[in-house]
Amino acid sequence: MLADQAVLAGARDVPPGVAMPLTADEYRRSISEYEHTELGVYVTSKPPEKPIEELVPPDFLWLLARTPRGSGPFSGNDQGLDQA
Repeated sequence: MLADQAVLAGARDVPPGVAMPLTADEYRRSISEYEHTELGVYVTSKPPEKPIEELVPPDFLWLLARTPRGSGPFSGNDQGLDQA
């Protein structure tokens, strides 16, 4: 469903008809990469080595870009992922 919504909204490079579940580690890494490159969280003196599109799956990137974050980053939103 996430991939379908991303495609309908115009996201590019989303593989059609392929479910690509994220492991807990992939989820955390994607969140960290997004926070670092797009939100400027944990800013370091060196720029990201790759564009965000190469670091985060396209449908998940689409979701992150449209998710309200309130007053802070996504940290702490991975509760229960290791229980699958």
